Amino acid sequence: MKKLLLTFALGLPVLHSFAQDEILFKAKMSPNTTYKVVMSTNSASTVDFEADQQILDQIAASGTTLPMEVNAEQSFTTTTKTGVKNTDDEFSFTTTYEDIYANQSLNGVSTPSQESPLQGAKIYGLISEDINLKVDSVTGNLAPELKSAVIQMTEQLMKNVKYPEKPMKIGDEFKQEVPMTVPMAGASPIQIMIVTTYKLKDITDNKAYFDLDQELKLQGDMEGGNMEAEGSGTGSSVYDIAHNFITDTSSDLNMSFSVKTAQLTVKAKANVKTTQKIEIISQ
Repeated sequence: MKKLLLTFALGLPVLHSFAQDEILFKAKMSPNTTYKVVMSTNSASTVDFEADQQILDQIAASGTTLPMEVNAEQSFTTTTKTGVKNTDDEFSFTTTYEDIYANQSLNGVSTPSQESPLQGAKIYGLISEDINLKVDSVTGNLAPELKSAVIQMTEQLMKNVKYPEKPMKIGDEFKQEVPMTVPMAGASPIQIMIVTTYKLKDITDNKAYFDLDQELKLQGDMEGGNMEAEGSGTGSSVYDIAHNFITDTSSDLNMSFSVKTAQLTVKAKANVKTTQKIEIISQ
């Protein structure tokens, strides 16, 4: 009997290893839990204009040197607290935006930053375990259009990643499309779609590790002109198996843009580095 127990005990790590070789991934949120998200973005871009000399002279007369070197840093924290599950399998949530920081420089000269209207904003609503949100109200010093943008951003932060419906093993891949807004100096922001390929690299210590490959390509019409964009990047993410949630993501993306109008063409190249870390605390 003692020998049988010893053999079983020695086999447990092996059984655990086999069990971890294949996982059905799901993105879930839990009641009575706090999710603290810290997100930061650093970008460096070069922006140039092609136009008639008269327009270029007007740009120069305004004190702007071409090409424009634009550097930007942004970071913020959101704290989401969930409540008790109700009879409809939903629970309340409150998301608070705080520690918002933004800084931008143009050709080495910093642009004065003002306190963001997002600072202290709160979103109240109901959420299910599979992360379907019902927003009840938004408080804070926000214009109506900004309230709508905050709701969309909150949904994007919470929804995490949509995984395949079948279990994955090391080496398996899946793709996800995520919209992205890229600010352009001297032009309107560009809306693009980033396609990210997640490849399962390792499963260890109750965590799953993914390598990311990103690609973007866009060609289409916009109001008053035409735009093209392309780019690629790499990154990584860590999935917490116990909490069914990605808790660490980083990416490094290189992009190029071209926006053509009847009067001028705006060309830009940018490097965007993004990190997102999530701390999960059960109440």
